[in-house]
Amino acid sequence: MIPNIVLSQTFVQNFNSSTSLSDYFNSTPITNQFDKIDATGDGVIVSVANNNLSFTRATTNTGLFSRVTDFNPSPTGITIKFDLTISGNTTAQTSAAIFYIGSGFTSTSTVPTNSRCFARFSINFTATNGTFQIKDISNTGSNTSSDLSGTQTIRWILNNTGASANYTSPTGSTESLENDKADIWANTIKLFNDVSVETTTEILTDFKFLYSQGTGTITFDNFEIGFSNDGALPVQLKSFTAQQLNGNVILNWSTVTEINNSGFEIEKLVGKRWSKIGFISGKGTSNIEQNYSFRDMRVLNGRYEYRLKQIDLDGKYEYTKSVQVQVGKSRTRLTLNPNPFNPTTRISYYIPEKTEIEIKFYDLLGKEVAIIQNKELKEEGEYEVTFNSTTNNLTSGVYFCILKTSQDIITEKIVLMK
Repeated sequence: MIPNIVLSQTFVQNFNSSTSLSDYFNSTPITNQFDKIDATGDGVIVSVANNNLSFTRATTNTGLFSRVTDFNPSPTGITIKFDLTISGNTTAQTSAAIFYIGSGFTSTSTVPTNSRCFARFSINFTATNGTFQIKDISNTGSNTSSDLSGTQTIRWILNNTGASANYTSPTGSTESLENDKADIWANTIKLFNDVSVETTTEILTDFKFLYSQGTGTITFDNFEIGFSNDGALPVQLKSFTAQQLNGNVILNWSTVTEINNSGFEIEKLVGKRWSKIGFISGKGTSNIEQNYSFRDMRVLNGRYEYRLKQIDLDGKYEYTKSVQVQVGKSRTRLTLNPNPFNPTTRISYYIPEKTEIEIKFYDLLGKEVAIIQNKELKEEGEYEVTFNSTTNNLTSGVYFCILKTSQDIITEKIVLMK
């Protein structure tokens, strides 16, 4: 039987749990964190806002992210999927940014050597704002896509299984991929078919992105990195949903087929870590649709995120993509970090509905001393803005940051210590 390369998520990140960049990387990362998200200087601004990750490059320096903590076990087939948007580019630039997969990478701006790269591809900027190309740079010759624009869902499928492998395409068709070859898709268009990789002897444990040429903004969202090690996925998931019912969360999911399925652990994101909250037994082996349900009664008002850990009878496992649900009505939130601060602090806030907002600083006498945002119309979501006290010539002391919306007024005390 031809093996399958299946999107078995080992890494899923949609940048919607926080507006603080540091929450998304760690030198010893948990499952859905990068090792590093950074810039080498002020020429690149890195930010998380509106549920996405953006790199804005003006003149010099490099923006980067990496996952160099090895995937374990080492995958032999891998799918890397993410939403990509380019904006602010007005000058053509070949290979403005490059993606690498291989092993032995560092989490710095150092470019991986070709001998350590299993494969790589790049983003070309065109001279038209918002328009770009994908370029296969694992091979010599002309391997550049046609012009792309808007948000494109990029899928990079790589096969190192030792034989031809099948995978399900974005259109739902079954595609065949030769050993030591790669396919690249943009939305439902296959840009490259069975292109050769860089170094066939390399393994697929590390992933890296470097943005070091050209000017403009590169925005990412909805990262999913999944792998296959030994052939067919034992469980084919049809759907997985979460909904609020009478103050509880109801999870429903269904499978099309199951092979040696022991069952599903249900996990909930608590803080920054996933915790097991239940287990539902599987059907073993089945070729008909099976339906499952789980009720989480330990919830208060707020937003919750869940995923399933599907476990085989032999102990192997994989994770599904996570789902989110809102219980009750969200409340406006405001946080300041660091506090005390000098000279800058991050103002993070959440608004539960479209509204006009203003954010201002006041001293102990109630005098307005700084305007952060003034009567700006905002959609529902998480936001973050950096406040620099030197801009307003503030002295050491106690201040109040006040966020006003059409429904709420929230006040947070903050201390400036010079």
